[in-house]
Amino acid sequence: NQNQAFYVGYVDGTAVSCCLMVYTADPPGLYAVATLPGARNLGVSGALMARAIADATGERGFPRARVTLQVLAGSYAEGYYERLGFKTRFQLEVLSKLP
Repeated sequence: NQNQAFYVGYVDGTAVSCCLMVYTADPPGLYAVATLPGARNLGVSGALMARAIADATGERGFPRARVTLQVLAGSYAEGYYERLGFKTRFQLEVLSKLP
């Protein structure tokens, strides 16, 4: 899909991390960031996200400050994304109806 770019990170030939950049809106968004537990803290997902952002801001021409992602407030991932330079701009309350 020309409106998406999927990135996969490898360690010793094994896929251990991924992320998806979606370009259907401005700002583009990072989704599906994941790393296998045994490969965490190796910098793989950070490198993938940096590449995705570089591609969005270079090839696609989006401003760097406007790349977004979603995260659960208070989670480990929130702190990780903050260490990578992301900042909380707003919070949403998600409602669901149980059967």
